[in-house]
Amino acid sequence: MQIIQKQKLLDLRNDVVFKLFFSRPKNKSILISFLETVLNPSSPIEEVTILNPTLPKNLVEDKGSVLDLVIQLKDFSKIDVEMQVKDTEEYRERILYYWAKLHQNQLQTGDLYQKLTPTVSISVLAYNEFSDCNDEVHSIFELRERSRGTLYLPDMQLHFLELSKYHAWKEKHKKRHRLLDYWIRFFRANDFQEVDFQEFRKESIMGKALEALEELSQEPSARELAEMREKARVNWLIITSGAEAKGRAEGRAEGRAEGEKELIRKAAKSGMSAENIAALFEMSIEEVKSALNF
Repeated sequence: MQIIQKQKLLDLRNDVVFKLFFSRPKNKSILISFLETVLNPSSPIEEVTILNPTLPKNLVEDKGSVLDLVIQLKDFSKIDVEMQVKDTEEYRERILYYWAKLHQNQLQTGDLYQKLTPTVSISVLAYNEFSDCNDEVHSIFELRERSRGTLYLPDMQLHFLELSKYHAWKEKHKKRHRLLDYWIRFFRANDFQEVDFQEFRKESIMGKALEALEELSQEPSARELAEMREKARVNWLIITSGAEAKGRAEGRAEGRAEGEKELIRKAAKSGMSAENIAALFEMSIEEVKSALNF
C-alpha cells in the first residue's frame, strides 16, 4: 500500500477517528493488542465484542457527547475506552461515574452479586492529568486498603495513558515496555517522519495498525466526520468562552484581533489542524501560522 504523507493521516487524538479505527471488525486483532499492552492480563485476550460500534452523526456534531468504546471480553468483563483531548475539571468524576454505571448495568433485578465481573476504564489523554509524576505515562488506580495495600477486589481498574509525558517516560522505561512505547507513539502517528513509518512496519502488529490507519485516512466519509468533530470542538471552545468572548467582540478592533488569536491558539491546543482552523475562521494558512507564532 502506498504510504500516505504524515499530514494526511487522520489524527487518532480526535475521538471520532479513535472510535472509527478501533470499532472496525477487521481491526479486532489491533484492538486486542492495545488492550493486552495496557491491561497486561494473566492470559491472552481471546475475544472482544464492541457493544456500541455505531457512530451517529448527531453525536459527532455534539461536542458535549462522549464517543467512548464499550468492549466485552469472553468472560463478560467490560472495558470502557475513551480518547480525551481537552483538560476538564470534572474528568475524574465523570470517569468514575461512567465506571460505576457500566459496572451496575451488569446486573438485572434478582441477579446475584457473584455474577459481577471486572469493569475497566481506559482513558487515553492528550494532556497531563496527574501532576505528582511527570515521567509516567501509565497510571493505574485500584481499590486497596490504605496502610497495607491489600486489594479489596480486582473488579475496579482505572487506567490513564498520558501521551504528553512520553518523552520524559521513554528515557526510563522504553526498553522494558516496548509495545507500550509503540502505542503511545502511534496515537501521534500523524506527526510521523519517514523513519517512523519504516520502524513501525518492522513490528508486525504495529505495521498492521499503521496500514489500517492509512486505509481509514483515505476514506472521504471518515475525513468528513473527523473534520466535523474538530469544528464542533472549536465551536464549543468559542461558546464556553462566554462573557470573556463577548467582551472581546464588543471591544476595540485591536482587542477583537487579539481575541481571535486566542481562540485560534485554543483550537490548535485542542488538537485541531492548521488547515481546519483556517477553514473555520476563513483565514489563510499563513495567517493561522502567524497567530500561532510559527
